[in-house]
Amino acid sequence: MSRDVADCVKNIMSPQPTTTTTPTSATQSDISSLSKSVQSLSSRVNLANNLYIGFLALTLIASILIVRYNGKLNDAKGALERAKDGKVANDLKDKDVHISDALKSAGEANESAAKLEKEASRLGIELTKAKQSLMDAEIELAAVKKRQERRQLNWEKFTKALEGKSKCEIEILCQPHDEQAYALAKHISIMLATAGWPLVEPNPIPDDIGTQPPVILNSDGSQHTLAPWEKEIWTRLFREQPPTVRAGASATAVLSSFSPSSGIFIVPNKEMPTPLDPETPYAVLVNAFTAAGLIPNGGLDVHLPDNKLRIIVGPKP
Repeated sequence: MSRDVADCVKNIMSPQPTTTTTPTSATQSDISSLSKSVQSLSSRVNLANNLYIGFLALTLIASILIVRYNGKLNDAKGALERAKDGKVANDLKDKDVHISDALKSAGEANESAAKLEKEASRLGIELTKAKQSLMDAEIELAAVKKRQERRQLNWEKFTKALEGKSKCEIEILCQPHDEQAYALAKHISIMLATAGWPLVEPNPIPDDIGTQPPVILNSDGSQHTLAPWEKEIWTRLFREQPPTVRAGASATAVLSSFSPSSGIFIVPNKEMPTPLDPETPYAVLVNAFTAAGLIPNGGLDVHLPDNKLRIIVGPKP
């Protein structure tokens, strides 16, 4: 059928031969030929009309289909939009849930961070305290080590400071039951003897030294006689003092933690003037000990005879 339609369209579009009026004298064959031509053209016209009607019908059907499918397309687009809107809404809802969970997690994380920060602060305080305790322990250990170290005197400087200087009688006492004090006292005795001073043997401080009651004068200048109870009080009072203080060492140097002391004392029988006379045996000994590395402290014992000094070696401070 499509071939016939193409031939018909071709014949319609192609130029038609010119029709001429047949004279009345035409033959029967000419008439028959013309009739056939007319019939052929009529058929083609009818076919063209039918094709035109068919095309119109197809156009109508296509229009109906277009309208129908446009409606379905619009419905599909609407459904798609609604689906998209629903998906977006669900996504937003899910995101809101995720955001809520994230905010909750962030809050918990902040709370944990605050706890950790508080714990870190506590640990920092404890660490600071521990460091301070360690420093205190190290200081105390250093002090203990220093106390345990033996006191030393420079032999050469000590004897050199005594060369050609005045001398006197001496006695050397040391802290009882203190091996280190006795060893240092022995060392001092030997150095003094090497420099020409009297060689004396160090002795522990006696238990009864410095326990004698003081001389008390009455208003008329006479000596007060102590009653037994007064003697007992004075004796008990003196016995409570450290041995070095009873032997005449300066109580301030012995008992005060603010007064530096080497534990060595030089005791005369009277107060020494300040500044010291460098020619006196007392000043000579003070300068010798100082030059050798241990600065001595003073003291007083009025019971000592003139021209005699007492050297006391107490415990190491």
